[in-house]
Amino acid sequence: MNKINRRKKFLKVFAKKYSKPIFYAVGISFAIYLIVGNIAFQKKLEDYDKPHFVISRISQDFDDVEFMHLLLTIQELNKDILLRKELISFVNEGFPNPCPRELNDELYKMNWYSQAFLVRVKKMFKMYDIYDRSLRIEDTIQFLRDQGDLNSKDPHIQQQVLMFIDEKNRVITEGLSKKEYDFVKEYSGIILDIKR
Repeated sequence: MNKINRRKKFLKVFAKKYSKPIFYAVGISFAIYLIVGNIAFQKKLEDYDKPHFVISRISQDFDDVEFMHLLLTIQELNKDILLRKELISFVNEGFPNPCPRELNDELYKMNWYSQAFLVRVKKMFKMYDIYDRSLRIEDTIQFLRDQGDLNSKDPHIQQQVLMFIDEKNRVITEGLSKKEYDFVKEYSGIILDIKR
């Protein structure tokens, strides 16, 4: 009988003395399990969000797929006012230029390494400058032709027109390929929107 009382007393003291620490230990272990599980779950989600490839090659070559992706990226970034400001200041500085953190994160999500993006935008700006120069020469040719009509086919004006036509052809053939010219002609508005 005495043994049973001792056992009951022991269980009562044990429950009173050690139940709280055991409860706290189990509770803390569960909380740690939840925190670690949440961190692992978030990391797994981030891995799914990571791009499958990042364009990191710094190249001046014109690849129409990359440049179309570049334009789509620019249009996407232009939707956010803060990102647009960062984009305009980033692309109109020299190379290499440190990219603002938020813009860098957005570019990474869109599969761009920031400096590779910058090099292609600079290439696009050069292409536009050549295209713009050819347009200005075309305007000059049209002006001279109009002057020639007024002066009844002045041979001096006709010679200047021929000279400017040769200059325009030289500028385009030496500066832009047919694909580049067509690309800039088609999307010059988007280029001008970010070019300062």
